[in-house]
Amino acid sequence: MKRILICWIAALALLSTQLMPAFAYDPSDWAAAAVEGAMKLSIISDEYSNKSYQSPISRGDFINVAVNLYATITAENVSTHSKNPFTDTSDPFPNMAYYAGLVSGDGEGHFFPQGTLTRQEMCKIITSLLDAAGVLGPYF
Repeated sequence: MKRILICWIAALALLSTQLMPAFAYDPSDWAAAAVEGAMKLSIISDEYSNKSYQSPISRGDFINVAVNLYATITAENVSTHSKNPFTDTSDPFPNMAYYAGLVSGDGEGHFFPQGTLTRQEMCKIITSLLDAAGVLGPYF
């Protein structure tokens, strides 16, 4: 009887670890409406349905959101330029962010798209975005 109980517990534990990744891709209940709204406004790309909302965000993913937000605020079609300022990524979003004035990289051609974002980097990108979009005006 004890063996059967241990087998059942082990099976349930294994099953729960297999099911958890499916739930990790959904936003928490408290954030679901905001995420849905951001997706409707195209601030968050459809590709985020394949990424966990519960995990830290990479610099590349954050700049994707920042460029989409900038385009939504300004109603501009933000495009890439033929000269990529970054040697460590071919993703078009850092390129668009650079030419829109949202990011500058490390000054040596690196954006570090797979790295995580620090709070100070996030603040810099957000204030640069709001400034470039003309939202901050004389108050900043």
